[in-house]
Formats: sequence, structure tokens, C-alpha cells
Amino acid sequence: MPTTTCQRHSADFWKATVAEFYQSTLSGSAFCKQKGIAYASFCKWRQKLQPVASASDLVATPAFIDLQSLSQDTKLPWRIVLKLDNGIELLLSQG
Repeated sequence: MPTTTCQRHSADFWKATVAEFYQSTLSGSAFCKQKGIAYASFCKWRQKLQPVASASDLVATPAFIDLQSLSQDTKLPWRIVLKLDNGIELLLSQG
């Protein structure tokens, strides 16, 4: 019966590997297959190395959409729904 050996990698190896994954266009499983590493270990380290979001990171940066140019470019009416806390919705539409 064949035996499989498990190779242990350092934290530095996983930091570099996870960074390389984020630069690739591959899925996690395809990346692991290509690199010859265990997908379960990769998932564990990717989660472990994922930065923890602070409350300030969760606040969206305001962005502006020029709705006039949007309607001129597409010649189609637009509809935007902003869903806020407590079930409040703000509907913006053209037409």
C-alpha cells in the first residue's frame, strides 16, 4: 500500500505562497495542484494570514457616479437602489 509523506512548510513559505496566489488568476485548488501543495493546508494558512478588518476598514469610501453621462452612454434608463441600515432603501431612477 503506497504511503504519502506530508511536508511541513514554514510560516514564511506560506506567506509567500499566499501572496503568490493572490497575484495569480487561478482558483485555490488549481493553484495548489500546480504547486503540489495540499489544498486543506493552503486554505488554513490563507485564512490565518488574512488581515483582520477593523471597523474603519469596513466603511466604504465615497465614490461618485456621473449619472448624466451614464444615461447618455447607454441610452437606457438607470435604476439605483441603496440599501441602508434598518431596512431603509433609497431608490434613484431615470424615466
